[in-house]
Amino acid sequence: MSWRCASAAALVFAAAASAGPEPATVSLRDLVLETQQLSDRMPRITMAWWMPSEFWRYSVEQSPGGSAHMGSEIVKVVSPYLIVAVVDGDVGPLGGVGYKDPDQLRKEVTVVTAGGAVLQPIAEADASPDVRNLLAMMRPMMANNLGQMGQSVTPMLFPALDPSGQRVADATRPGSFKLVVDDLQFEFRTPLASLVPKRRCPVDGEALSGNWQYCPWHGKPLAAPED
Repeated sequence: MSWRCASAAALVFAAAASAGPEPATVSLRDLVLETQQLSDRMPRITMAWWMPSEFWRYSVEQSPGGSAHMGSEIVKVVSPYLIVAVVDGDVGPLGGVGYKDPDQLRKEVTVVTAGGAVLQPIAEADASPDVRNLLAMMRPMMANNLGQMGQSVTPMLFPALDPSGQRVADATRPGSFKLVVDDLQFEFRTPLASLVPKRRCPVDGEALSGNWQYCPWHGKPLAAPED
């Protein structure tokens, strides 16, 4: 299993509930792959992972024993925050990786909104008790599934709202933001294709990504998303 798939599996919660999970309408695997970005600009390896509220919702709903109610509850917990996970390290001549520690990373990571506002990480001590528990659960699961790399993954919290009171990111609406790790920039554009219906090419009817506006082969505007 790749480290990407392993990291997704590590964060699927087994919520204890009487009702079974609803039929999956979103591929959690696709959502995870779409929200992870990896820079392997040797001799450095850096991973940036944005975990929108939809990730937490579907992780819970699609877990054994999960339910729509549990999904709604986890969204309430995470919605005040933009949650990311970052790992950054230098690869040695024999393949060993020296990863930056969390305190150093927090000094080097910022979020830049579409409007240009620069946001600093929120201290965990200032987060809600539920979110602190969530981060505490993430760390050992990452370490158990990803070894040394997992031990060095640092989850971070940023405010969900920019200084003007607008949401920094909405996974289902057009927008963008950048996650800056030292001198690297990772841009996340929305809506996420894994969360919106596909669009159809008006020329041949091919189903294409729901976050595309034009057919890349015919140059025609795509039809409205499918129901």
